[in-house]
Amino acid sequence: MKARMLLLASMFLLSCGINRIDMEAENEKFVELIKNQGDAMYSASLEGEQALYLNKPYIVRMFSDGTRQTGFDSVSAWYARQFENFSGDDALDLEFGVSDLHSRVYGDVAWVLSNQSTKGKFMGEEFKSQGWGVRILEREGDAWKMAFYISGSRSDAEDFEAVEMRINTIGYNLLNMKRYEEAIKLFALNTDLYPDSWNVYDSLAEAYMKKGDKRNAIRFYTKSLDLNPKNTAAIANIKKLKG
Repeated sequence: MKARMLLLASMFLLSCGINRIDMEAENEKFVELIKNQGDAMYSASLEGEQALYLNKPYIVRMFSDGTRQTGFDSVSAWYARQFENFSGDDALDLEFGVSDLHSRVYGDVAWVLSNQSTKGKFMGEEFKSQGWGVRILEREGDAWKMAFYISGSRSDAEDFEAVEMRINTIGYNLLNMKRYEEAIKLFALNTDLYPDSWNVYDSLAEAYMKKGDKRNAIRFYTKSLDLNPKNTAAIANIKKLKG
């Protein structure tokens, strides 16, 4: 019995060590992505920026004031406009740093908060900047790519619950435009990030209902009810869908 307990304890400690090493490796990838984005921005590399985002119609580039671009083409066009005013030759001797990195990984989805700094010479003058950003990443093969990026102050960026509402709001904007697949993808991303939120499942169910997919609508309304039995809208919609 004692030998079995020692074996189980050893296996547990080993698994903890593996998880810790894996997380360290993932954080190194996150830091590399953030630095690569800085390099791409200040060298005016549109291809460099595009390579860091998922080539999907539901991706979002957002600022703390609420302005945003939705979709790979729209995000790419925004970067292209920024790069019209300077060339990569203007950015010299820039150093990028990343500190206060916080991350959560949910399978093939990750939430990353970071404080990033840039200093050096830019367009012939001394340059220094610092800012916070939240990136929601999806794993594509062996690489992480951005699905959602918000930049702003720390108070804007670090509120994990606020990000849930921002994603939901954009999802509803897509839903109102009858862009059902894109809305469903964003709502599904929210369920990965916030698996204990009844509201994200309710939103996903509503998207499926409007698309005409009764089976998945009932499935996610039921999940929302499991988390919040007082969700009267879900009760009514399930009754309507089954009627």
